[in-house]
Amino acid sequence: MKYKKIKKEFSDWGKQCRQMPNSNETLQQKIMIALEKNSQAKIRGPISLWRFSFALGAMALALILFVNLRPDYPQPIGSIPVAIDYSNQESEKTANQTSPASISYDGKEISSPEIGISYGQYTSGGSGSSDSIQSKIARWIQPAPSSDTREFLKTGFGANFKTRQVQKLTQRIQTAIRGHKGRIDYSSINEKYANISFVIPKSSFYAFKDEIQDYVKPRFYSESQYSQNLLTQKRAIETGTNIATSTKADLQKQLTNLTDAHNKTVAEIKKQLDNFSYNIYLLNSENTTNTVRLAQIKSSLNYYYGQTNLYNQKLKDAIAQYDKNKNSLNQKIQAQDKQLADLQTQDSQLMNEVETVEGSITIAWVSVFDIIEIYIPYYKTLIGLLVAVLVILMFYVRPRSLDI
Repeated sequence: MKYKKIKKEFSDWGKQCRQMPNSNETLQQKIMIALEKNSQAKIRGPISLWRFSFALGAMALALILFVNLRPDYPQPIGSIPVAIDYSNQESEKTANQTSPASISYDGKEISSPEIGISYGQYTSGGSGSSDSIQSKIARWIQPAPSSDTREFLKTGFGANFKTRQVQKLTQRIQTAIRGHKGRIDYSSINEKYANISFVIPKSSFYAFKDEIQDYVKPRFYSESQYSQNLLTQKRAIETGTNIATSTKADLQKQLTNLTDAHNKTVAEIKKQLDNFSYNIYLLNSENTTNTVRLAQIKSSLNYYYGQTNLYNQKLKDAIAQYDKNKNSLNQKIQAQDKQLADLQTQDSQLMNEVETVEGSITIAWVSVFDIIEIYIPYYKTLIGLLVAVLVILMFYVRPRSLDI
């Protein structure tokens, strides 16, 4: 209480002692004279911020309009629009195989929608009933067991480049493909866009991929890679080869047995013919005048001549039948040889697919705004927020002046 009382006394004393300085009137007159000489002298508020905000907002709106309305450069006619994206094909692999093996087996088509392979069928290329052959072929299209861990991977590759120099980068990539023993199957190039389809040996693929990755910054490069195991197709070819080889061996055995049986039959017929000829010789050599004996000789000769003619006909028939059966078996053996050659060709084609990588590369021209978007993906949103802030400032910051 005592402190408050003392404070009040000092405050009252200070108010009583307040007075204007002696030179107050003089200073006031000097200030008014100066203001009259320069009537425009004012102390202004943030009017410069108002103007700056308005100008910056207009520039931001113009930038947004320019970015959104800039034209898209068309791709060249006939070009592939994007590189092959193999990442989405995994889910479609079981429904529709992209590279089925085709095995023809003497005519009739057998297909497997589960694995996308079409096989041939057997007609008359060996022994056994058609049901047994069909059951053999049905086993071709069975999925590979888990115990078979072999891999025959067919690889696909796709890459996308963004650059300011499309033609120069395209030439470098084409040189790299040829330098790694690859082949260009398709190319389309203009100032804004390029596309290249190619194949390259798998042995050079990873070195090639590492090389082209360094052509641009990582942000301007993307790739996709897809691998498919062709084990099912390989097993089908192997099964077809085993069946054709086994069938050919059976046919060759049949031919051998046929030849042996024919030779035995011919030998027996010739033996009988020799016997008939010897008996005819003996009868013709016999010298007699006995009427009864002469009648017996004549009867015996007629018999042996008849048997000789009969066995000669049997020999001709046996030879004709043998030739017919032999030609039939030889044709079937030749069909199996052709089948084996076809399977060998298909096996070679499959291995070529495994050892070759199919690829597609696109090179797209990139503008300054695209580069900004690559480094700042949401820059358009940031510009919009900036415009919103500037609009708020335009509404809440008003120019004001203070006159003295």
